[in-house]
Amino acid sequence: FYPRWSPTLMLGYGYPVFNFYAPSTYYLAELLHLLGFSFYTAFLLSFALLILLAGFGMWCFARESFGAAQPWATLVAAIAYMYGPYLFMNVFISGALAASGAQALLPWIFWSIRRLLGAKQPAVYVLPVALTLGGLAVTHNLTLIFLPPLLIIYITIRWWQLGRNFSALRWMVLALAMAMGVSAFFWLPLLVEQAYLADTVRIISETALLPRSFWTWHNFLDWGFTYSHNFDRPIRLGLVQVALGVLGFVLARRRDAEWLFWGGVALFTSLLMGSWALPLWLNNPVLSVTQFPWRLLAVTSLPLALFAGGIVPKIWSERRVSGQACHDDMAPRVGASLTAYPTAWWQVGSALVLLGVIIFAQQPRLSWMDVFAPSGTDVTLPVFAQVEVDKG
Repeated sequence: FYPRWSPTLMLGYGYPVFNFYAPSTYYLAELLHLLGFSFYTAFLLSFALLILLAGFGMWCFARESFGAAQPWATLVAAIAYMYGPYLFMNVFISGALAASGAQALLPWIFWSIRRLLGAKQPAVYVLPVALTLGGLAVTHNLTLIFLPPLLIIYITIRWWQLGRNFSALRWMVLALAMAMGVSAFFWLPLLVEQAYLADTVRIISETALLPRSFWTWHNFLDWGFTYSHNFDRPIRLGLVQVALGVLGFVLARRRDAEWLFWGGVALFTSLLMGSWALPLWLNNPVLSVTQFPWRLLAVTSLPLALFAGGIVPKIWSERRVSGQACHDDMAPRVGASLTAYPTAWWQVGSALVLLGVIIFAQQPRLSWMDVFAPSGTDVTLPVFAQVEVDKG
């Protein structure tokens, strides 16, 4: 049910690949195959489902952030995340099922954390936090490496914003412990047996992969209006993606701690992918294992998509209670309410324009690419061994 050893790898000598490479997305593909689809179709359907899961998760998280009365801002953020250049690069260029699964889970993790800390009954959201965060550990452990400091800061900010509820904090600690527990079957052997990994992995990363994978002023951005999905490295941010992110961050006119936190995340993770940060990666054994700094784009893409929704005009009718204006984030705590006017035409119009721009600019254009045939491709063991030889 959970194989650790793959006997056909390494020219038939075998390799304990699933001791070190998170397995969960391959269960999704295998399930689809068991339902009757070919391996080829099951693989494609897995990507499609993960893209939809990513969009739905971002929709839920953005709805929490913008409020239920801002459906168009929520929709723009969800589509911006689904059409994020890095997600499509993982799907169409890298064929990276695990990395795509990680991006699908990230908004769900922050949604469940936000819900737990703000709920009247936090226990309801313990399991969602445990399963989404634990799910990330068994989906793409390299993405998980970047997350602990961000989670600690985010939990602290939200806990402080919502009145420093120690009961909710205790439930959060339990949820984090459960996340570690449900994923321990994977990460515990990984920690115990990492000493047996060949030094070649680290040496190749530090001498060949990392030095040529950082951004400079000349290669951090795809300067075309339409994003170029290709095999060029390093993977870049999209011009429209950055422009909408910066514009939305400003136009939303939010200065609460959570909004500023996401601005800091987008800026800090972008800076960590710059060439100036190379010494940090080379001298940190945990970071060097990740091989490519652009893996941070999985995290950077989330706030940039959220900010895109901030461009949609927000129209509120404020009621004042006991002389105190109610902020939408704090409404449940201060006992006031906010009532939205009916959606105005400029809200709908601006959202539709944004959706059109995002989809047109960031959809993959792949007519140049040679692809495998849907059927008849020879994947016998001798062919697989030859691929290993050819790839080195």
